[in-house]
Amino acid sequence: MGWVSEQLVEAAQRGDLESITAVVHGAHPHVRRFADHLCASPQDAEDAAQEALIVLYRKIGSLRATAALASWMFRIVRNECLRRIERRRDEVPEPGPAASAEDEVLGGWRPSASPKPSGRCRTSSAACSSCATSWGSRGARSPTASA
Repeated sequence: MGWVSEQLVEAAQRGDLESITAVVHGAHPHVRRFADHLCASPQDAEDAAQEALIVLYRKIGSLRATAALASWMFRIVRNECLRRIERRRDEVPEPGPAASAEDEVLGGWRPSASPKPSGRCRTSSAACSSCATSWGSRGARSPTASA
């Protein structure tokens, strides 16, 4: 196991408080480093590591094989990181389908009011009041029949 002896794990499994404390303290840097690689943020990594250490503290007595401690701990961290990622994904609303390609490109942006040209019309040499251009609701110019 490297970071903790098999005798210490066995004593922790029997409920020896000092052994449990030693196992938890010995596991923390390894668990945290693993969580840093899996979780989306340092905060999530710290939270996932803490949750894993709490599970270790509460459930070490149910561990069947002392040699499986490391893989058991890392599986708990992995599952906790994945749970946090799922929770974040559920919190962020997915954008709905766009009504048109234009909506998709503009992201729903529309001008607040129809633009009005000032001075001379952009498409005609005549003043806007006398040219055959009208301004639509989307700001597009379209020729209209003169009355």
